[in-house]
Amino acid sequence: MNSSETSQAVPIVIRFQYTPHVLQAAHQLHYRTFFPLKGRVLLLVGAVVVVCGMVLTVLPGVQAWLGPALLAYGLLLILFHYYYFSTIGRRVYKRLQEYRQPMEFRITPQRITLLAQNHSVDIPWHHFRKAASNAEFTLLYPNDKTFFIFPRSSFPPGDYERFQSWVQQNLAARQN
Repeated sequence: MNSSETSQAVPIVIRFQYTPHVLQAAHQLHYRTFFPLKGRVLLLVGAVVVVCGMVLTVLPGVQAWLGPALLAYGLLLILFHYYYFSTIGRRVYKRLQEYRQPMEFRITPQRITLLAQNHSVDIPWHHFRKAASNAEFTLLYPNDKTFFIFPRSSFPPGDYERFQSWVQQNLAARQN
C-alpha cells in the first residue's frame, strides 16, 4: 500500500458546535440550492402586489384606498420575507436544544460516525440521498428535508477536499 492509499484510509475527524450563524448559512444554502423559487415566493408575491398597488393608485375611477392598501400589503410581504429568512438560523437554534453541545464526526470512505452527548451513530454513505455545498459548507441529506452540516472551517487543512471527493464518489455511485 503506497502513502496515498494510506492517507485515504485515515479517518477525518471534525468537531464543531451549532451556532445561529452556522444554521443561518446552512439554511440559506439549502433553500438556494433545492428550493430557489419556494424560498422567494413571499418576495415575488410582494413585488407583484406592490406593482398592482402602484398601477391602481394612478388609475382614475378606482377606489382611492385600494392602491395604497395593496402597496402597504406588498411591502409587508417583502419585509416579512427578509425577516423570515434573515432570522431562520436563530429560530432553528432555539428549537434544536439537544444539538447545542459540541459534536464530533468521524468520516471514512465507508461511513460517517456522529458522536454527540455520549451517543454514537454510524451512518453508511448509502443512506445519504444528495448533497449541497458552497465555499463554507457541505450539507448531506439522508432525506429531502433533513441535512447534516459539515463546516469547512472545522476540517484540518487539506481534509475538506478529501471529504468532498468522498461525497462525490459515494453519491455518484448511488446514482448509477
